[in-house]
Amino acid sequence: TANAFRWLLIFATLFFVVYISVTQLSKASLYGIFNIFTVDFNDDSYKTFHYKNINDTDENHLRLKDFSQYESELFKVQFKIFFVQTSENEDILSRHACSIESASRLHPNGLIFVFMRSQYVHLRKGSFNRLRTYTNIRFVHFNEHDIYSGTTLSRLNGTKRAQLIRYFAISHMSDFIRTALLYKYGGVYFDLDVIPLKRFSLFS
Repeated sequence: TANAFRWLLIFATLFFVVYISVTQLSKASLYGIFNIFTVDFNDDSYKTFHYKNINDTDENHLRLKDFSQYESELFKVQFKIFFVQTSENEDILSRHACSIESASRLHPNGLIFVFMRSQYVHLRKGSFNRLRTYTNIRFVHFNEHDIYSGTTLSRLNGTKRAQLIRYFAISHMSDFIRTALLYKYGGVYFDLDVIPLKRFSLFS
């Protein structure tokens, strides 16, 4: 009886762990759990960004302008909306394009900034070509070091704790980025899966 109870307890524990993993943790978090055991947090690899070796003459890709080239515009414009894609995806999904396009159409006098960690955007996949026809949408390449500059997050960014958060769940890095953007430039932040239905008349 004692042996059966012990096996029952082991089975219940394993079931609980699997259930929590499947239902409560995001895919990024699950990836991060395994990644934590393989990454060396004492090296400086987090300071280096590795991008695909894409030639600027490649007809399938467009190199995005860097964040620094838009910073003066960020300070000047009165109303702006931020979207942030922290993955290194090269395309804009259709459901994300709905959010960006809706924000653009509702606020023709404002600027819509789409921050992408990828240095290139794919021209033959996703909805980028449709969105680029809107004159008030800016697609911007960024790295978090530039965005954190001038805020207390710049000190946190070099710590092991920040590296742990980055590897555990990329959504936490997005939290840092949106906080720094709103602190430095003001404006409104939307997740890419949030579709605005009404104009923000209070801010425009």
